Amino acid sequence: MVEAPNNPGTGNARAEIPLGEAPAAFLSTLFETLAISRTPTELASRAAPAVIDTTGDSCAIWLSDRGSGAMKLAAVAHRDPSKHQLVQPCCDVWSVLDDPASPDWVALLNGTVLLDLADEHRSAQLLGSPERALWAREVGLHHMLLAPLVADSHRLGVLMVGSEVDSCPFDASTISTVGGMARAVAAALAPLQGLDAARQAAQQLTLSGLRFQAVLEAIPQGVLVADSPDGRIASTNRSFVKLVGHRAEPSAHVSSYPEHLGLSKKCGGQLRAEEIPWVHCAMTGEPSASEEMLIHRSDGEDLIVLCSASPIMDEGGKAVGAVALLHDISARKELELQKDEFLAMVAHELKTPLTAIKGYVQLMMRQAQKDPNATIGEREVGMLQVTDRQVTRLRQLVFDLLDCSSIQLGRLVLRLSVFDLGRLARDVVDQMQIANPDRLFHLRVSGDTVGEADALRMEQVLTNLIGNAVKATEAGGRIVVSIQRDGSSVLASVRDDGMGISMDLQKRVFERLFRGPAHLYEGMGLGLYISRGIMDAHGGCIWLESKVGEGSTFFVSLPAMNR
Repeated sequence: MVEAPNNPGTGNARAEIPLGEAPAAFLSTLFETLAISRTPTELASRAAPAVIDTTGDSCAIWLSDRGSGAMKLAAVAHRDPSKHQLVQPCCDVWSVLDDPASPDWVALLNGTVLLDLADEHRSAQLLGSPERALWAREVGLHHMLLAPLVADSHRLGVLMVGSEVDSCPFDASTISTVGGMARAVAAALAPLQGLDAARQAAQQLTLSGLRFQAVLEAIPQGVLVADSPDGRIASTNRSFVKLVGHRAEPSAHVSSYPEHLGLSKKCGGQLRAEEIPWVHCAMTGEPSASEEMLIHRSDGEDLIVLCSASPIMDEGGKAVGAVALLHDISARKELELQKDEFLAMVAHELKTPLTAIKGYVQLMMRQAQKDPNATIGEREVGMLQVTDRQVTRLRQLVFDLLDCSSIQLGRLVLRLSVFDLGRLARDVVDQMQIANPDRLFHLRVSGDTVGEADALRMEQVLTNLIGNAVKATEAGGRIVVSIQRDGSSVLASVRDDGMGISMDLQKRVFERLFRGPAHLYEGMGLGLYISRGIMDAHGGCIWLESKVGEGSTFFVSLPAMNR
């Protein structure tokens, strides 16, 4: 609401906008403008001249920015084209539109504001400074009538009609006409603003997509995006195409991915589609840890890649796809192979002289013990015994290195025979009890525990597990070894009363050279790795269960003999 001017020539007046209608000529022009305008700014630039064809000497239209809500000048028109460039700067700096909380701005949103520029104080207040008010008067403006552009309670902007007549020309009829034109302009702007918002959103979406694709193409690793629920490939980057050797066909069925992309297990075995990390992730919504796979390229080259996948979640937390990263580690694997070959060669060369040294040391000790006239005394014999123990330890490290290299190179040789794992465990426990009299050993054997395996290798596994249990258990502690038939397998377990292993370390205890807490501090961190390699070679498995503060239990499962 604004008050109607009682004295049109003075001061600032406010009047309620009557429910007038825009002139037919203006509406006709506006409809023609709407048909050819694509944006709100285009419509405003064509509507402003149509307004001054009806009333006033100049017209300006401000539109509300959808992002910030600020009013920005969209169009200016003047009857005299030479004054257009003079009026526009004045409209650009009209300060009342900069402060949505100002009383004038609030009043404008509820009705019409009529400004008489003869009121220097009021003009300076609304235009921001006396200099701007003087500038407006020098341009020739004497009165401004402003009407809000509102559609469905949405504030779209402001329409201003300026007059260069000294006496106010804005009577009730004129105000009604301007109000009708403002409502018509607002009605025409509403759909265009909706279209403009949709267009901007589409542009932003397209821009986001282009940025996303640019980021993908800049990543040196292979990247692919898969859709849920089946893991079908949606997009890939150039690095992925370079890895595979050809583009992935989006229409290809997931079941054909192993053949289509040349994927197989690290060992060369057949890979099922659901075992592919990104397919599994898209199907289950669970991230897939890094897994090694082989890629057989069409040019005959084989690559080893490390693949991991993470789910893509929507706002509701539902998995809608997966993104996978494939890293070519062939060069690293080749370097590791060369290192393993070198290590195997060095260990093999060390084995022979160490065996000779140990033999001579033991011979010297036997001769000293048998010959009463020996020239060496007890001190020298003790030194030989220490030397023998250290050579034994060094020799065991060499054998561990040989085993580790054999496992890495796939050359671990098994000498299979039929034997009783329970009886073998009894021999190992007896030896351990003699060597560690301050620990309590309990052996439990139940059922038929006969299996076919390499007895020496299985003894190596049991010795390793029980030895680790001894290290984890303090003096007076108990170690329980169980051997039992479990369906078609023979199950062995070794439980200690130690400090236990945390969940994050449990995933790593079987890694090569991993040295964890407590019982894994000593040695090179090869024992559990070798034990796992031996069990894998037998077609068995090894795992553990542990809780911090409650000890650990290691399990091995071996196929039993069916008799």
